[in-house]
Amino acid sequence: MSDKYLVLVAGLMGTGKTTLAQALSQRTGWRVISSDAVRKEIMKIPLHEHRFEKFDQGIYSSGHSRKVYEEMLRRARQALLGGYSVILDASFRGREDRLNARDLASSLGARFFLLKCVLPQDMVRERLTKRMKDGENISDGRWEIFDEQQENFDPIEEEHITVSGAEEAPKMVEEILPLLSGWSTT
Repeated sequence: MSDKYLVLVAGLMGTGKTTLAQALSQRTGWRVISSDAVRKEIMKIPLHEHRFEKFDQGIYSSGHSRKVYEEMLRRARQALLGGYSVILDASFRGREDRLNARDLASSLGARFFLLKCVLPQDMVRERLTKRMKDGENISDGRWEIFDEQQENFDPIEEEHITVSGAEEAPKMVEEILPLLSGWSTT
């Protein structure tokens, strides 16, 4: 059994994906590859500069998103080949992107896990509104486009672990780790 992991942290904007990915990384030492950071890096946009595009437009168009997911998988491949486990932090709204990541893990002999973050819509709205006011988050996700993302999200029907983004990050991690086969929480 491999000691390398490829973990997808997926779900709608504002559900706690980045918080979970960062907390899981801090607990395990696994590398995080964030779609928000990769997108801005390859588009040569400063991380904290916001681009509040319409849904599926501008830097969030299907073409640009394809490049982001391809780059995330390229970086994940490099890390896995180097012996590192990886956490991919992105919405993964397209089933094809999730399957491509699963296939990458399989081809490199890494254990694959899909974590689906969920949160009641009233809490998502509160988080996204707060995020806009704070301006500290690199994400451009906001409530005005939430419904469109939800309508265009391929249902996650693959094997996955559902995680409530309402939990505190350390608690989420402690609940997840025993579910990752072969992981010891001691």
